[in-house]
Amino acid sequence: MKLLVLGNSNFFQKKAYDAFNACGFHEFDVASVSKKRLFLEEKKIGKVFSDYKKAINESAASICYITTSNDLHFPLALSALEKGLHVILDKPATLSLENTKALIEQAEKKRLGLGEANIFLFHDVFYEIQRTFEEYKSNPSKIHLSFQFPIFKEGNFRLNPEMGGGAIFDLAAYAISPGRFFYPKQIYELNGFQIIKNDLIYSFNFTSLFQDGSCITGEFGFDYQYRNFISLTNKEVYLESNRIFSATKNLQLEISGQANGHRISKKINPSCSFQRFLSSFLDSIEKKDFQSSYQNILYDAEGLDKLKNQLIKKEI
Repeated sequence: MKLLVLGNSNFFQKKAYDAFNACGFHEFDVASVSKKRLFLEEKKIGKVFSDYKKAINESAASICYITTSNDLHFPLALSALEKGLHVILDKPATLSLENTKALIEQAEKKRLGLGEANIFLFHDVFYEIQRTFEEYKSNPSKIHLSFQFPIFKEGNFRLNPEMGGGAIFDLAAYAISPGRFFYPKQIYELNGFQIIKNDLIYSFNFTSLFQDGSCITGEFGFDYQYRNFISLTNKEVYLESNRIFSATKNLQLEISGQANGHRISKKINPSCSFQRFLSSFLDSIEKKDFQSSYQNILYDAEGLDKLKNQLIKKEI
């Protein structure tokens, strides 16, 4: 299959390009409005377009990967689906629950794949955490998440509210999707607060309370010292791990903690989360079974909607 990439993002250059190659994609068409074309020239990529809509209409690709600013995700994805292309979107899929539902409806109508590259849950560290709790015939009853980092450089679209910038759009996927991994099919209540400065959401704190009494808490945002962490606990087990939200393909992660007084320490071999996500997406195309992908996108979009509308707003 041939790939059309809309956008020439740093993520595409540093991570996604190699993952697509590893999954057998060696023909790329790319549409980029940026003048930074050196990467494209070095990789000897196929057709290079300077207009996204023109690329969708003229490329012979069957899969479209959208890695633009967040505000363009919905219109470009809708155009690609209408053209008959399977679509992968960087997170967030769209900026509203209504638009995400519209994409799912169009994908279902056309029987096409629609995936959100919310890739971190594909890393082995999460499956090892799950297996460790299963060894003790239990599930975590409390999870704490933290992903905070220094502010982006000036000019980054994530600092522009009109382009879908802000901490909630950028980081909601990390806050919400662990719920569907550890507590599937459970309804949850959510509350917390968001910090707003100059019309931009810089950070948010939240608590999600699930039907069985389990909870997920977290703090996410820009303009802080670096923090990238998960901890999970119940009466028998406590586990923690660092760098889980952005592990590079060569990084060895570690799980540490204790269970009933016994120390736990596990090394997790490096793995490429994007490549595993992509393999899963391609498998769904081969099997023509997209329901799991649709459900995951919808779950994350509903959570993002809750974060936008249910958190107390504090302007500073």
